[in-house]
Amino acid sequence: MRTDGNQSWLRTNGPDVKKRYIGDWRIAEMECWDADYIDLVGPGRMEIGRDGTGSFHFGTVDAEIDSKEGKLGHQSRLEFTFEGSAEMDPCSGRGWAVVDGEEMTGRIYFHLGDDSGFKATRSG
Repeated sequence: MRTDGNQSWLRTNGPDVKKRYIGDWRIAEMECWDADYIDLVGPGRMEIGRDGTGSFHFGTVDAEIDSKEGKLGHQSRLEFTFEGSAEMDPCSGRGWAVVDGEEMTGRIYFHLGDDSGFKATRSG
């Protein structure tokens, strides 16, 4: 436990990610890139594990995810940071996603770069 003044934080491994986010997702649409780019080097996908770690791939982008469930107003959503490569250059950023049934929608923000909305469907 770390204590700063009157505030203290207890670091734990955190709660498991809600079941609705866990699994394999097929990225079907993106705001900034067409289907040919999404599937340029294999199918566009996102994978989220029970512990909140995972990965995504689309076009020439491959990244590892660290996520947790958060809220914006009254809406629960998965919030994540990522680090990886795009066209063989390092990339990093953040994003969020919400799930409705078998569809995930969200947004990916590259630090100092593009951002794009996406839609994905459950594939596993």
